[in-house]
Amino acid sequence: MIDNKKVIRLASFKKRFWVRFLDIVISSIPLLIMSLTYKYWHLSQIKSSIIMICVAFILLIFYFIALPLMMNGQTLMKKVFKIKFFNKSNNNVLPLITREVFIIFIPWIAILITNFVISVILKKPFGSAFNKNNLWSTNILKISTLFYLVWYLGLSLAIKFDKKGQFFIDVFYNTYIVDLKIYKEKSKKIEPHLIEKNDMHSHLKNNLPGLIGEKEIKDAIGKSESKPKKSNT
Repeated sequence: MIDNKKVIRLASFKKRFWVRFLDIVISSIPLLIMSLTYKYWHLSQIKSSIIMICVAFILLIFYFIALPLMMNGQTLMKKVFKIKFFNKSNNNVLPLITREVFIIFIPWIAILITNFVISVILKKPFGSAFNKNNLWSTNILKISTLFYLVWYLGLSLAIKFDKKGQFFIDVFYNTYIVDLKIYKEKSKKIEPHLIEKNDMHSHLKNNLPGLIGEKEIKDAIGKSESKPKKSNT
């Protein structure tokens, strides 16, 4: 890709996949700790769920929107893998927000609804959904997980098979994920070329000035060696 006469290399799908995966893992660590310790908070199920929802919302906004805006289009893993979010108009705010809402927040809302239904409506701890005896909770969790997987699978396939690694929001805002790593291209070794008499010039054709073929040189050397040397006597 060329922008303002500068060649920009697009990030590979493999690199983008692992960056996104690791970013999600990192942003989920605080929520995982909270989900494992909330039973020690001595709060009602509803209050615990509300706190976790608010914390998750703040974390996602900070990690996937605020942090890239402060770090020139990069998250922590984008920084490590040397890739970044790039917009040709140099206006990252609206394209970045729209993009991350579609990629991160819609699946997160599905998980949020699942948590709300299990915790508030069914009045079951979220961990009880893994218990086969709680049929409703288990089925709701399965549907939510299936939606989450299908969402990211479809998104991944759309990016994988696009020539520029874009999906429809990227195309609309003219945004890309670019690679910042400097690649050194191997220079081709130029083999020396001996000009022969039969070689043709594009303009002079066969009338090349001072062109002496290898055969003529050998013949001249052979003749000079065959001539008898004059004695000085």
